[in-house]
Amino acid sequence: MIQLTAFIKAFFLRALSTVKKWWNSLWNWRKNRLEETDPSIETKRVKPFTLIHSDAYNSLFLSPDTETKLMVHREIWEQITSSLPQDYVLPGPPLNEMVRSMSSKGYDSLFSASAAHADLLVDNKVWNAIKQSLPSEYILPNSSSLLVFKPMSGETYHHLFSSPLETKGVFVDSQIWGKIALSLPANYKMPNQEIYDILKPMNSDAYHHIFPGSYKTPYIFVDNKIWEKIVASFPPGYEIPNSFIFIHLKKYKSDPYHSIFIKPDVGAATFMDDRIWGPLKASLPDDYRIPRPDSILNASCPNKE
Repeated sequence: MIQLTAFIKAFFLRALSTVKKWWNSLWNWRKNRLEETDPSIETKRVKPFTLIHSDAYNSLFLSPDTETKLMVHREIWEQITSSLPQDYVLPGPPLNEMVRSMSSKGYDSLFSASAAHADLLVDNKVWNAIKQSLPSEYILPNSSSLLVFKPMSGETYHHLFSSPLETKGVFVDSQIWGKIALSLPANYKMPNQEIYDILKPMNSDAYHHIFPGSYKTPYIFVDNKIWEKIVASFPPGYEIPNSFIFIHLKKYKSDPYHSIFIKPDVGAATFMDDRIWGPLKASLPDDYRIPRPDSILNASCPNKE
């Protein structure tokens, strides 16, 4: 019984495979016949998009963004440009008028110090209502607000610090900081000498001699008890990274592979595994470049093929 079941199963599987092949052959024959009778079917097939630099369409914009490295689909943008009137510029006049009425610059007169930005837009219906509800010659912030905020300004307490940082726009609780200032001795500065003596050996700049060409790090502190032991364990003249690490990293530098790229990032601290990139480069034609010109077009004219 088991053998009979296996035989029947195998028979149906072979029959199904044969029917599937017949069906595929019939389908391909019918598709080819349709293409022969209707050549437009070939042109209706979806073609892959061609990437192109957006600079090619800068003429469409009143203020084009020339800094951003943006790629667009040429076929889509060709349809957009062909649908626009001649000499059309974005944003168009109606949008320009609407945006101009929403510009925050129209309300500079309400503020004692203008902070308007060209890209800042506001709801003119709301702001016109605010402006009309204010007394004539009203200025923000008004004198009453300034009296409230002045003792809360962080700059009020700059005299307490030996090297005060700019704290424009920073506000503190004047009730707390007033008590702090009154509790300190005359001419007291923060940080005081005792704190300097504690922090000085913990300043990371004390260990710059270990690193070749190191950057200053005045605001980074380390545990000097640990770092003194680390430094004491090094041979005289030892630097991090040492020559062995430099030799090891040199073979991973990206410089030997710059020729593969149209615009290599020269000078960048980029490392590549030569075990992977070596065979990859060897498998490419001599004139091969990434990205390929036929996939990304750096065109100056959108209509140029």
